[in-house]
Amino acid sequence: MPANGKITRRSLLKAGTALVAAPIVGLAAPRVLAQTPARSPTKVLDFLTYADVARAEQEGQLVFYCHENEAGTAAIMEGFGKDFPKIKTAYVRSQTGALYNKILSERSAGRFDVDILQLSDIAPALDFQKRGGYGTYVAPETDAYKP
Repeated sequence: MPANGKITRRSLLKAGTALVAAPIVGLAAPRVLAQTPARSPTKVLDFLTYADVARAEQEGQLVFYCHENEAGTAAIMEGFGKDFPKIKTAYVRSQTGALYNKILSERSAGRFDVDILQLSDIAPALDFQKRGGYGTYVAPETDAYKP
């Protein structure tokens, strides 16, 4: 969260871009590999990232599973679409339990539609972590943080 305590559209876009580049590992598609920053970061808009934006544009869609309200979700997707017009956006809004069951069912069926998963409860988030559901994204700023 920014120092002033306010979440801005830019900070959400930064997080979204990072998440697009961080595939869900363990439950992820076989074609997805863990990210290794073997190259220099790329400047995208006003921040540096290891995200492969060209590959994301080639894929062409960002799918967000969230519990956020309709207006908030639409604003996030609209903002992302303005900054990345080659990437279409879609979202599924529901309660955390329903979203979590949806993603587990999809993974069991070999479907990998979602790029970003937002959960409001800690229990399913921790369960997803135990199942190896999160990918690791190493940001260009990682070295600035204490281990």
